Formats: sequence, C-alpha cells, structure tokens
Amino acid sequence: MKYKIISLILLGFSACIYIIFRTEQTLINQIFQYIFSKEALDNLRQSIQNYIYLPAIVIYSVPEACWIASLTLLGENRYIKVCKIKVYVKYVPLLLILWFEAMQFFHLLHGTFDWYDILLSAVAWAMSYLSISRSEKQNIFTWDRLSFWSLIFVYSVVILAHVRLSN
Repeated sequence: MKYKIISLILLGFSACIYIIFRTEQTLINQIFQYIFSKEALDNLRQSIQNYIYLPAIVIYSVPEACWIASLTLLGENRYIKVCKIKVYVKYVPLLLILWFEAMQFFHLLHGTFDWYDILLSAVAWAMSYLSISRSEKQNIFTWDRLSFWSLIFVYSVVILAHVRLSN
C-alpha cells in the first residue's frame, strides 16, 4: 500500500507541473480544460506562474522521472508471462523512457530529445528499483484489482501527457 501512496504523490506532482507549466496541447491538459474550462485553467496557470518560478529541468525532466518512479514502484516484483517468458513490470518504465527519447530523437514523437530526461529518469528508476521489497514474484493477472488498475491508470496518464492534439 505504501508504494501506491508514494506513486500517487509522485504522479500528482508530475500532473501539476504538466497542467500548470507545460503546453496546453497535450491530451491531459485538454481533458482538464474540458472539466474546468480553459479560462479557469488559464487564470490558475497565470496566477501560479506569477509567484512560482521553476527551472526548465524541473518543468521538462522531473515529471518524467516522477512517473518512471511511480510505475517502477507499482510494478514491484510482478511480471507478465508472454509465451513462457516472464517480463518483469518494474523494467518496463526504463524501456519506456528510452523508447520515448529515441522517438523524440528521430522526430517521430512530439518533444525534444534530452539527455537530462534519460539521466533523471534512470536515477528515479534506480532509486525506486532499490527500494522495492524483495517479496515473492507475482503474475500481473493474479494481483488484487486495486494494484492492477493502479498500474493501468498510471500508464494511461503517461500516454495522455505525451499525446498532443495539434502542433
């Protein structure tokens, strides 16, 4: 349960940065504009940005590191069995950040390739990986429902934060 709480805090922090300091064109921001209205979010963004300055590394690299840590913690020692091969969920976030950055490097995904993203995400993954208890390994489909849907939720938020509706 502690991993779910820590994961939720990391994800909430990351979402706040995305909503307040990042582009309005991501799908997650479009959803929030639909729920709260564009004007209300613009006013919130403006009032917070007038009082809080965040360096570029915090705005553009820390959110990814937060969701990498979140996904790693939620993955714990769980795996998905694919054709007799166990794929451990805790390694997927590291592969995901490398995939995202490679796609950005080759201009196949919106965003800018950044070594800081890779570095901070690798550090966040390593810290999360080292903090995971060495409990019994479990098949992802034998998890309790809350753990399974928590992981699905975080992956969904990550996708929503990276999908842009327009340039």
